[in-house]
Amino acid sequence: MNLGFNFIPSRRSPCWLLLATALTLSCSGSDADAEPDPTPRGSGGSSAGGRAAAGSAGDLSSAGQGAGGVAGQGNSGASNGGNSSSAGTHSSGTTSVAGSSAGTAAAGMGSSTGGSSSGGSGRGGASSGGTHSGGTSSGGTSSGGTSSGGTSSGGTSSGGTSSGGTSSGGVSGAGGSGASNCNVAPVDPNATPAAKKLLCYLYSQYKNHVLSGQQETSWSNPQGDISFYQTNTGKYPAILGGDFLYTTTSPSDQGTTTTRAQGYWNAGGIPMIRYHMGAPPNADSYENSMLGYSSTQCNNVVTAGTAENTSYKSKLDYVAANLLTLQNAGVAVILALFHETQPNGWFWWSKCSSSQFLVLYKYSYDYLMITKGVHNIVRLMPFSGSPNSGFYPGASAVDIVGPDTYATNPPFGSLYSSTASIAGSTMPIALHETGSIPQPSTMFPSAAPWLLWSVWAGYQVSNNSLSNIKSAYASPYTVTRDELPDLK
Repeated sequence: MNLGFNFIPSRRSPCWLLLATALTLSCSGSDADAEPDPTPRGSGGSSAGGRAAAGSAGDLSSAGQGAGGVAGQGNSGASNGGNSSSAGTHSSGTTSVAGSSAGTAAAGMGSSTGGSSSGGSGRGGASSGGTHSGGTSSGGTSSGGTSSGGTSSGGTSSGGTSSGGTSSGGVSGAGGSGASNCNVAPVDPNATPAAKKLLCYLYSQYKNHVLSGQQETSWSNPQGDISFYQTNTGKYPAILGGDFLYTTTSPSDQGTTTTRAQGYWNAGGIPMIRYHMGAPPNADSYENSMLGYSSTQCNNVVTAGTAENTSYKSKLDYVAANLLTLQNAGVAVILALFHETQPNGWFWWSKCSSSQFLVLYKYSYDYLMITKGVHNIVRLMPFSGSPNSGFYPGASAVDIVGPDTYATNPPFGSLYSSTASIAGSTMPIALHETGSIPQPSTMFPSAAPWLLWSVWAGYQVSNNSLSNIKSAYASPYTVTRDELPDLK
């Protein structure tokens, strides 16, 4: 199975576009969806339910460690697979993610190159005072949204200015405002202000723009995946992808994933984290995440007193410890537990029946939210390339939804439509993992208006031409890190 993010076009179009007739996609475990083995990985060195303790050093300290602070220990998946830690140290305190502080400011929007966008962007997003090239928008202004020609309901706009004229398709500027007074709220009634702002912002961009994203090679050289974009496009992806398989538990020693997530947020970006969790009661490793799981084990994992449940709660405790570190730092996270879910899928949670999976999903988020007090997340239900309605927890338990694919025929319109047929026309649909970046110009307005794309680690080089990447990043539909509003 693969892990990745994708970009999506348009920036401020005020109308919510109706989805085209949903097409049913029936690609089950095809090669296009099969996840590439993110090697090197280690599977040993940890007790059942614990973390395999190895890993390469991170390149930064984003939690405020001073000189000599721990740079970021990975765990499970170092090339040697042993128990030794290889944390590096800083000689100059906190550094910017991707090794450079250049271009990290996120509050400014920059000037638009396509003229005025339409008047309002639906829920909680960037509004604009101009008219759309197809007529006046009906989306209305959003509270606190960025306006390009007037004032939004939250006050005068702070966004970038239009460079004149109405652009083709009404696209202008990027980003918008993460206003908290929008008409949507996270499924967690006690969500943090940052989580509320993040979800509102995502809704404001859906069907208007696409957020760029990149999954890091957390087990090896994570900073290289992000700095690649800055080197070749002059921009950073809006979204940084991480994996809780590659970090540690102690707040003073949370390495690659958690530390870099905090650093990217502080630099103006959005962290999105998944978890290749080993099948309870086994230790965490990529290999163990794909172990077979019986119906009895699927029941036991949510049943108190069983070995599976004891192990599973310890893994959730570990996730909670990392999320609470981020929560205490004011960071909001797109959390994609149970990624690439499908019937009889690759990972152990997909070996359970649909009814068992829904119980597991509710148990897990209730445990994080109610038992552990985690409230800084936007829940992404991450299907594989074969989204299935039986495994969909429903709008009352999901903030955003999305499939993934490693097919090579973007923009993947059929996959978008099949997901929309399950989640509906208003919930944002993310291409949460992909090998190929779709060109935003082919996505909008209605072919496949993904909320975001996230490229799996290394695939930005192996599966995408540099010209394709530069074109996608230069699109007025694409949101990069410098164009995000201040979501803090």
